[in-house]
Amino acid sequence: LRRVSLCLERVDPHLCNNTGLVSRLVEWEECWEVCGRYVRDPKLMTGLSTVVNEIRELQLVLPRLKAMCDDFDVEWFMVLPRLTLLVYLRDPNADVSQLMRQLMPQCFRWSSATATPKPLQGFLDLQASFNKTRHLLDVLLGNSNNPMSTSPALGTQKVGNSWGKSIETLENEDQDVDMENFQFTSPDFDLGSCSTSWEVFARRALNSAPVAPGDATDKCRDAIKSLEAFTLLLERSSLDLQRHCAEDWNQCSAILVQCITGVSKRQQDREFQV
Repeated sequence: LRRVSLCLERVDPHLCNNTGLVSRLVEWEECWEVCGRYVRDPKLMTGLSTVVNEIRELQLVLPRLKAMCDDFDVEWFMVLPRLTLLVYLRDPNADVSQLMRQLMPQCFRWSSATATPKPLQGFLDLQASFNKTRHLLDVLLGNSNNPMSTSPALGTQKVGNSWGKSIETLENEDQDVDMENFQFTSPDFDLGSCSTSWEVFARRALNSAPVAPGDATDKCRDAIKSLEAFTLLLERSSLDLQRHCAEDWNQCSAILVQCITGVSKRQQDREFQV
């Protein structure tokens, strides 16, 4: 707009005839809409910032994730919704929940009786599966002296809380996973090389398969089986996140990518023409 002020004599009285000016005005309007939705709402802004910070921290320990993001790999746009959901599941009481309610309103129960919408059964099952798997991984990796507590790296949420079923209930349920038909598209990783359950979840979100050592214990096999069962549920929710309202997710993912990489598709140095 500042450049236009220097060449007003070239501006056609009919706005539609100024293709360059029109394109910039359209971009400005789109940015304004994004600002109105995400920036003005403190909780949504905090939720976005939390997802961005978590992914940036994961990039420090997962070089493949950083390379995938920097190269704008096609697979990156399949991984991003999984990681966003994982950040929410890690602490569903944080501000990320406001972001999830914005993107997946169909997964929450909205009632005038309660100030905060509650997740529906599908999300509760996903949370319960996450809690169980995290518990098994924490015990396996030695990050928890008390089986009902969590790793310090995963925050303070307890496994058997009201967001999901109890550990005892989950352990009695049959979660058969068809391992032979479960496809892995990336190199395997040694489960024992991970320091926290959060790292295991992140590596699995990158389509890497956990490998159990030859002398694997029952605890190790149970943890891997639970991880694969959870991964199936996570993928369903990931697809739902992308497809339920594709326009909303595309807008949100564009903001996440811009914040993570520091590069905007609008920052291209283009010569302005009226």
